[in-house]
Amino acid sequence: KAAPPPAPPPPVIDLPLSAHIPENYVDDVHARLALYQRIAGISSAEGIAEMQAELADRFGKPPRSVENLLYVALVRSLARAARVESVKTDEHMFHIRVRGGVAPDLRARVEALKMDGVLVGPNQVRLDRVGMGSRWMQLLARVLRAMGGGDA
Repeated sequence: KAAPPPAPPPPVIDLPLSAHIPENYVDDVHARLALYQRIAGISSAEGIAEMQAELADRFGKPPRSVENLLYVALVRSLARAARVESVKTDEHMFHIRVRGGVAPDLRARVEALKMDGVLVGPNQVRLDRVGMGSRWMQLLARVLRAMGGGDA
């Protein structure tokens, strides 16, 4: 009996965010490392919400860099569900590269969002970073959710 094909590598996420757990939030290095490992293993929005609640309960309100770390984990989980190879950023755009190319159903789901500044190509979906302004985090998650077949 043949072994199942290996799971694809996790998506590469490169976003313009400072995402880390500062020492002044969790001072014990072992606790910090354990939290990084747990956050890296989260695979759902529910898991992110649970971690957010746990952090607030154990250490107080998370600083922005920790919120950003949780957001990156959410993007990674949404990207994995959407068969995304990478989410990269340049000065003007977010580039969402799709493993195996953009299938017609994926194109239809993204186009159904009717969002300005979203360009669907044969291998990637690009988002106008400049045009999205301060709402880019919310809109990027929305596009990835739709790409994965979830409700936007």
